[in-house]
Amino acid sequence: MATPAGPIPDVRPDLAGQVAVITGSTRGIGLASAHRLVAAGAQVVLNSRTGADESDSLGSFPPDAPVAFCASDVSTVAGAEHLAHFAQERFGRIDLLVNNASPGVKVDFFDRLTPEDWRWTIDGKMFTTINCIHAVLPMMKVQERGCIINIVSDAARVGTAGESMVSAAYGGVIALTKSLAREFARHQIRMNCVSITLTTDTPAYERIIADEVRSKIFTKIASKMPFGVLDPDDTAQAVEYFALARRVTGQTLSVNSGLSFPG
Repeated sequence: MATPAGPIPDVRPDLAGQVAVITGSTRGIGLASAHRLVAAGAQVVLNSRTGADESDSLGSFPPDAPVAFCASDVSTVAGAEHLAHFAQERFGRIDLLVNNASPGVKVDFFDRLTPEDWRWTIDGKMFTTINCIHAVLPMMKVQERGCIINIVSDAARVGTAGESMVSAAYGGVIALTKSLAREFARHQIRMNCVSITLTTDTPAYERIIADEVRSKIFTKIASKMPFGVLDPDDTAQAVEYFALARRVTGQTLSVNSGLSFPG
């Protein structure tokens, strides 16, 4: 006869004492994720390519919140390394990396794209993520602890007409995440992906709404979301989950309001 299970321990994991770096985090998903991680006890480094939104993003937190800002273009190797060094100098370590930076790219049918469009999309969507992973791994290896969360698109999981290169770029990130999760598990470093669809209050959303044709397409897609269009905190909740889930790695979680069910 099986021994009855004991009471579930009243242990609430938190991020006290941990340092999180979030790229592309002066608004939208990145900023919403920062607020959740700070509320869970983390110290957070915000980032954008320029310092244009620094005061507004920092001003969204209480004056004594453990939040810093670093302007750095993480689409370059040097920019990603600068951000990692800033975080280490400011807070002494990096426990969490959220790869949210996602430069705007041309979205169109494949036969209308040029080789320059292909390269720009792959560089912006995939190599930006690779740059940042490469920059923080040495510190995480020394610490024997770390968590990397890559924000990707469901276009990589289900295929979306007009987003072939976005699908290819983020499909590469998902595959890379699985491989690196295996490689670095021996260092207690976890890596996961949060896969999303179009979300309000983000630059991508604003670009689509401003385009008459794409706006009509989005309206049709939005009508198929049984739980409504996503807002930034929907994705931030998934980011917080992966930050706290200490035995989950190599996984991709779709946050898409029931629009599709990727396998």
